[in-house]
Amino acid sequence: MKTTYVALASVLVAISFAGASSAKAGAAEIPPTRECVTTVEGLIAEIPAPQDASDSEYRKSNRDFFTSLAESGCISNAKPLIKKVALTPRSESCLSATKSAGEFWKPYTVKFNSLDKSWKRFGAPKRRRINHIQNRIRQLREAGASRARINQLVRTRRAIGRKLNKFENGLQRRARLAIGPVRYESFLTLSELVSLRCLGTDDVFTRSEIPGPAEKLVARSFGAVMLPLVYLSDEPGGEIAVYRYFESLDLD
Repeated sequence: MKTTYVALASVLVAISFAGASSAKAGAAEIPPTRECVTTVEGLIAEIPAPQDASDSEYRKSNRDFFTSLAESGCISNAKPLIKKVALTPRSESCLSATKSAGEFWKPYTVKFNSLDKSWKRFGAPKRRRINHIQNRIRQLREAGASRARINQLVRTRRAIGRKLNKFENGLQRRARLAIGPVRYESFLTLSELVSLRCLGTDDVFTRSEIPGPAEKLVARSFGAVMLPLVYLSDEPGGEIAVYRYFESLDLD
């Protein structure tokens, strides 16, 4: 049985969220080298847009992408990123890679947690207030209340909404500046953990009954892991992040 991080993911997507030590982990490094960042940028740019290729061609381009990453030494093994494989989450290589990944994501997790605190302190109360007013407007309309009374609440809702939009836009800018620059590094780090069979691609946004160390790390560093994938998915070819890691994420 797995549980999905629906609540946090929904908040992040709703507001358009829609230098560490280097340690060897298999054939790749965590965090990745500058050369590997350049390599992944180039390979992603070569992935055709889904609308420009048939389903089979698009799937093949994604398989070729991870195969090329493995051949370039930027991930250890393409197979776990292409098909389901047996995991070895407590192997020596996974323990080492998880430690290095934790060191890489730590400062960005701190930054995300600071943004999350700002949202909980200022954004979430305004969102709850808007929802409360909206429900009240609906009740008054159903009860046949006067237009003047309803319009007063509509004006209040709009005023709060403007403040919330301004706050959310600022929060998005801060998040992109703080975490966006390492979107390729984070994508490669996550992909290397999957490559080493430390966790599966469907374990990024879900939790197993007995999660391994890498899965626990991803849960603790959730924002620092998810936001780079979101930012990467905005770029040409970046749909690879959606194709590989967002398929199992249910936001309904």
